[in-house]
Amino acid sequence: MNTVDMVVDVLGAVLVALLVVSGVAAIASGWILPIGRQRYRVRILRPRLWGCATLVFGIGAAVMIFRPFGFPYDLVGLAMFLSGLALRTRSERPGPTA
Repeated sequence: MNTVDMVVDVLGAVLVALLVVSGVAAIASGWILPIGRQRYRVRILRPRLWGCATLVFGIGAAVMIFRPFGFPYDLVGLAMFLSGLALRTRSERPGPTA
């Protein structure tokens, strides 16, 4: 393993850990990291959905970055990554009213 691979692995692990921790925090308490909310004027109306989406997004990113199982599972990681993105955009819209 050369130095570039090691740096990519460490940065990937830090990114995935940040995503998973922020997703769990949003699911458990409804709290969202304040990074980027003022700059892009994004309003998260459903923080628990955002947390679930971030968790799915992070796990999909981990499967794609680290490739623990090989080719067919990389596609599963890609599907999780894209579905996490779709759920994150849904969390910016109001939920269904009962």
